[in-house]
Formats: sequence, C-alpha cells, structure tokens
Amino acid sequence: MHKKRRKAYRNLINALLNCNEGEEWQLLEEHTELLDLHFIQLMKKVAEELEEKGDEEGADFLCYLADALVYQEIIAQLLNCASDEEAWQILNANRELVDAGLVQMMIQAAEALEEEGDRNRANFLIDLVHQLAELLGISGNLAADNPSPTATSEEYHDFLRQLLQIVRENNDNPEIVYPFLRQNLDKLNLNFSSTIQQWWQNTLPNIEASQRNDLATLVATLGNLFAQFPFKKHICLEISIACYQLALQERRQDNVPLDWAMTQNNLGLAYSDRIAGDRRENLEQAIACYQLALQEWRQDNVPLNWAATQNNLANAYSDRIAGDRRENLEQAIACYQLALQEWRQDNVPLNWAATQN
Repeated sequence: MHKKRRKAYRNLINALLNCNEGEEWQLLEEHTELLDLHFIQLMKKVAEELEEKGDEEGADFLCYLADALVYQEIIAQLLNCASDEEAWQILNANRELVDAGLVQMMIQAAEALEEEGDRNRANFLIDLVHQLAELLGISGNLAADNPSPTATSEEYHDFLRQLLQIVRENNDNPEIVYPFLRQNLDKLNLNFSSTIQQWWQNTLPNIEASQRNDLATLVATLGNLFAQFPFKKHICLEISIACYQLALQERRQDNVPLDWAMTQNNLGLAYSDRIAGDRRENLEQAIACYQLALQEWRQDNVPLNWAATQNNLANAYSDRIAGDRRENLEQAIACYQLALQEWRQDNVPLNWAATQN
C-alpha cells in the first residue's frame, strides 16, 4: 500500500476517534475516496491495538464503524439486484456478515428510501429483513414497524393439501408447481416447514405399511422441488432439508438402498447450499451425507450416480473449513479424478467438462 494513502487512512481514523458524537458519518462522507477494503482492515487493526491498551470504548467504536461500512456495501449490492435469487447469492457470499447488525442497517436504509419516495426499493429491503429475521431467529420486535403478514394454521394446511395435489397430478412438473409456489410466497417460511412435519406425523400411522414408501417418495419430491425453487432460497433450503429428513425415516438403507442413497445425496446438496446455520457444520454434514450415499451408489451398480456423488463430495472438500486445507484439497482432487472415471467426454461431455474445470 502507498505510504501516502496509508497515512491518509490513519489521519481519518484519528479524526473519527476525536470527533464529536454524531459527526463520524459526515467525516466519512467527506472522505469517500478512502473508504475501501484496506481502510476497513486498518480500522479493525487499530481497534485491536486500542483494546490491547485498554481503550475498549474506542475499539468498540471503530469496530462498529467498520462493520457499518461493510453493511452499507452489502446493502448497495442488494439494491442493484435484478431478482430475489441474486440478492440471496450476495447474502450467501457474505454469510459471515449476515447478522442482526446488517438487518438493523437494512431497516434504516429502507426507512431512508421510504422518505425519499422510493417505495419499491424500500419494500424490497423490508421483505429481505423479514426473511433474515426469521432465518436468524431475531425477535420480531426488530421489524415491528413493518410487520409481515402470517397465515393461519388452517391456511398453511390448506396450502399443503393443494401443493400435494398439484405435485401428484402433474408428475412434479416444475413448470406447473413453481407458479403455484410463487403465488404463495407469503406461506414459504418455517411455519410451513412445521406444517409438513405435522402432516407427516399425522399421516404416517394411518396408512398401510406398503404405502409408506410412496409417501416418502412424495415428501422427497417436495424436497427436490423446494431445493431448486429460485425464490426465498434460504427458507426453501430449510424446507427441503426437513423433507429429506422425513423421507429418510421410511427410505432406509435396509429396505430401499438406492432410494436411500439418492436422498442422502440430495440432503448433502441441500446442506452444501444451506444459508442458515454454521457454514463449517453444514459442510461437515454434507460430507457425511455424500459418504453415506456412496455406500449404495457404487461404481459397479450405478456408475453415473456414483460419479455425481464423487463430484459433489469433491466440491464439499474443496470448500471445507474444518481440517487441514492441504489435505482437504488433496481429497477433493482424488474425488474429482474418481468422478472422471465415469463422467467421460464420450458419454456425459458437459459433466466431464465441468469436472475438468
């Protein structure tokens, strides 16, 4: 970094530490040319230095400003999104920063947009706020001024009945199922996930044993549909995971080994993509699911499925946070090489190319 610019960073940080309360944002606005990643990193470093010297107030102040600047950048990216799915890709890429602080700043940004008359963008942020608040388990008081409508228990159950009927009658065709889901986005939340689980628990004891695998197939199909649905991705992945876990109660290794392996693989994919929870733990769960799937999806009986799971396992090891980075990458390479034994240029060229990449 250029010494002159580093000195300018230091001067601005010192000015922030010595300014009167409420003047910090004006100072930052006057020096927007300095507000970059290097400046934020230096703020964090200075905060650590202050904490070591016992100046906890100054350290907390700089950490707050550093976080706020990062939050502002994320919000600016969100407001430039063309779709809900793109917004969640941004949040997923910054998952370590998705917390109550970001939610609070999103509310403030939405209020400012509302005052400016930009209601569409304000509503876009508020919708994300409600989804994040639910995902993070934040108290509803955080967004009390912008309450999100909730359906009744009867409405959730009626929605589920209609959805199951549509899935059954249309061979789980996404072109028919997804428009129905889009019409009911307000019901796609953790309450609906609980509704599915209640329905499963009430239905399973009242059907013949021979029908239980069909019910598990239906629930696993729901899991697949929600995993690929491009809206409210964070919630849909939670619903998908719940569906796969329910299906595995009947799709067991001892009675339908290949279906069991398929559901384990799909559960692994959902954990790999999961936004909620701890990223490290989600990847460990995904790896465990893929390894279970490979017990039945073997190279000698379902070679292409085996290759797909090896590829998924390689991706998970490549992203893995736990363990030694070098060992994880070596394991990923080994899995990719195994996948390429069956994903060849002559039979599945696109998969072969993706794995080569």
